[in-house]
Amino acid sequence: MDICKSMVSTRTRRRQFRQLKQQMTDLDWQQIKSLFAEALLLPSDQHTAFLGNRCNGDDRLFDEIKSLLAASDQPDNLIENNAIDLAAKIGGSTNDQTEQHFGNYRIVREIGSGGMGTVFLATRDDGEFTKQVALKIVRQSIADRDIIERFKRERQILANLNHPNIAALHDGGINEKGEPYLAMEYVDGETLVEFCDQKRLTIPERLRLFIKICSAVAYAHRNLVVHRDIKPSNILITRDGEPKLLDFGLARAFESDGSKTQTALRAFTPAYASPEQIQGGSITTASDVYSLGVVFYELLTGTKPLNVEDKSFDEIVQTINKTEPVKPSDAVTKKEEEKGRKGEGESIVAPPSISPSPRLAVSSSQLRGDLDNIALTAIRKEPERRFASVEDFAKDIERHLAGRPISAHPNTVVYLAGKFVRRNKIVVAAVSFILISIVIGAAFAFWQANAARRQRDIAKNESEKAERINKFLQQMLSFSNQSFTSVSPVANGKNVTVNEMLDQITPTIEAELADQPEVRSKILRTIGSSYASQGFYEKAERNLRSALDTQLQIYGENNTETADTMIELGVLNYRQSKFQDSHQLLEKAANFYRRYQADFPNNSPAKFIQSLDFLAANKFYAGDIKTSVSLYEEGLKIALNADLKGNEREVLAGLQADFGLIVTRLGDNQRGEALIRQAIALYSEISNKPRWEVGNAKAALSLNLINRNDLDSAQRELAESEAIIRETLGDKNLYLASTLKGQSNLFIQKSDFNSAEKAARESLKIFQEIFPSNNPFSAGTLVALGTTLTKAGREQEGEANLRQALEIYEHQPMKNFTLIVPNIIALTDNLVIQNRLVEAEKLAMETLSEAQQNLGEDNSVTQSAISNLAKVYEKQGKTDLTQKYRAK
Repeated sequence: MDICKSMVSTRTRRRQFRQLKQQMTDLDWQQIKSLFAEALLLPSDQHTAFLGNRCNGDDRLFDEIKSLLAASDQPDNLIENNAIDLAAKIGGSTNDQTEQHFGNYRIVREIGSGGMGTVFLATRDDGEFTKQVALKIVRQSIADRDIIERFKRERQILANLNHPNIAALHDGGINEKGEPYLAMEYVDGETLVEFCDQKRLTIPERLRLFIKICSAVAYAHRNLVVHRDIKPSNILITRDGEPKLLDFGLARAFESDGSKTQTALRAFTPAYASPEQIQGGSITTASDVYSLGVVFYELLTGTKPLNVEDKSFDEIVQTINKTEPVKPSDAVTKKEEEKGRKGEGESIVAPPSISPSPRLAVSSSQLRGDLDNIALTAIRKEPERRFASVEDFAKDIERHLAGRPISAHPNTVVYLAGKFVRRNKIVVAAVSFILISIVIGAAFAFWQANAARRQRDIAKNESEKAERINKFLQQMLSFSNQSFTSVSPVANGKNVTVNEMLDQITPTIEAELADQPEVRSKILRTIGSSYASQGFYEKAERNLRSALDTQLQIYGENNTETADTMIELGVLNYRQSKFQDSHQLLEKAANFYRRYQADFPNNSPAKFIQSLDFLAANKFYAGDIKTSVSLYEEGLKIALNADLKGNEREVLAGLQADFGLIVTRLGDNQRGEALIRQAIALYSEISNKPRWEVGNAKAALSLNLINRNDLDSAQRELAESEAIIRETLGDKNLYLASTLKGQSNLFIQKSDFNSAEKAARESLKIFQEIFPSNNPFSAGTLVALGTTLTKAGREQEGEANLRQALEIYEHQPMKNFTLIVPNIIALTDNLVIQNRLVEAEKLAMETLSEAQQNLGEDNSVTQSAISNLAKVYEKQGKTDLTQKYRAK
């Protein structure tokens, strides 16, 4: 019903408008336009008196302008819907211009209507060359002197503007009917907002695109041109992602007659117009800054800073002049709350003008601070309080992207004091003159003394730190005459003097360095890392936690020292299978580096990459496969683009090996093998000594080879992996246990069940010695052992191990179906062998359902679950169902 009413209302207004146009053909349009513009500046209750005085008894003139004013007060009216440019609306042509010629150009089709005329796609067909252009035409019926002047001005402006982000002018003239035309560069693209949302550009990507738009506007300003109608629809983005600024039909050179600007019929788009523009004031570059600010706000939030929809012109003026916009972050928060009330989970902002599918995912935290201040500075009511130029606007965005301080600031006590000074200039000036010399002299002397004192204190503090560290290192070295290496890892049971030294020296640290918390925390972190490299996880955790607690008290969370210790402890917790603790620490560290890495241009991103590597591994074991892959991709991109030097390259190699293993598990054997082999090659470049990391990477490579049924090559890689890890880490560690588990799976494939059982039991023994019983690492070995026993004819023993593994997986905080489903498939095979077919069928169906729901139909693990169900049906003799699931 509401839709029908709206359609009737629209048709009625259009009919009224056509009648209005016909009636006005005999009237003086210039007079109507001028009086209408003046009346718009007045409150509604003064319109009648004004027209009675100015129409000089001409009732028709009075009635026509009165009807225009009434139309302007209607929501969704024709006057305000696009640009408030009545001349273009009344004079728009509805005739089909296809195939008509304007100069050397033939019209192909209409593109759209703008503030001054109609725009067509046209092609040059004079025989010289073929070129598509956007042909802008003013019809003869509305080509009065004012319009012609504006059109000529646009032609001249465009002729003087040569910038890659401004649509170029190719040609222009007047045809034989006296109709002016412009042949401009045809931009085959989407409007700014549509492009950003369709491409799902991130906030940084939108900012970089916006900087290019600022460059075009700044160029126009340098050429003494103000655009005056900047809005998303006047900014098209090409297929190459380059913005093009269009429609200089409203532009005016700086030296134009300002009085004319104030009294002529105003032509602009209200939602993007500055307060001075909507009031008919003088238009300067500050007006373009405001309009750019509105576009900027919309790009960040998906909404405009002020709501002028469905409002009369008087209401629009009041809104723009009086209403203060909310911060972009608050606008997003409001949308998040609204979505929360509606029960929607994802934080999404989408402009109402576009379809629901292209959306901008943004959180209020991304905008809070710099971007809030930049946006609000650009759209301040007072022109003098906005950015002084478009260049300053763009520079603040560049500073934000680079992580540097910006110039835009919110209202402060300083600003409010400035307002007071301007209201009391004489009094303040007299007092200031007396005090200023005293204050400046005293302040300068104080500053010099304070600066010298700070430098002295810093130098003294650093000297004391160096002396204390030197003394501590001498104490460590004097403990033993034997040299030792601190390069990780140190094999368990080797370099015993190192362990004795650490055990002896650690208790003295708290007492001897009580007055040097910074030094103490650094040394504790070093000791914790040393214990971790030897597999003494409890001692390592105790020292690392003590270091972290101290650093949190001294520096807080947003500090490189704190972040580095969080990473050390997070990696340790991961190796202890304390995934929740590890995840919390690594996520905080990764977020710190995302926010502040640009503030430390000389810092290597190595620690950041390491945090992403292990955070991704945490996500994988927690079952969040999508986020895990995303984090690996992020880390890999940063690492490949970074200038990593020396041993820093280890973090790239480690990430490549870990990511290669994950993508192999997810079924992408080709990419997995490439990543793992790149890691092994990089480790060899860094050092020709045996490295446990190479052994670990070779174990990952073996899984890839098993998947491709290259069992002999896989066995060689696993044998080399075991030898390297035993040599470098000893006989009891996480990585040796993982390699032995891989050997067990290989021997299962080769039907060597005795070797498979031996490798699995040794692996399980190591896991149980270094980890608690409910450890997901050991669950994988239990699956290998259960599968081995099942295939060796010991089904009941195998079932017990498989169910024990499943119980461990099921009791994790988040279920990892990439690991759970293969476990259940192995259990189903066990039940089939035991001829418990009904139980096997039920389990296989439930497993397939869970895999489809949590992993997707095309996932390799889901495909294994489908094959598993088909095997059960085949065993039951259900031919139709067997064929059905094999066909999938």
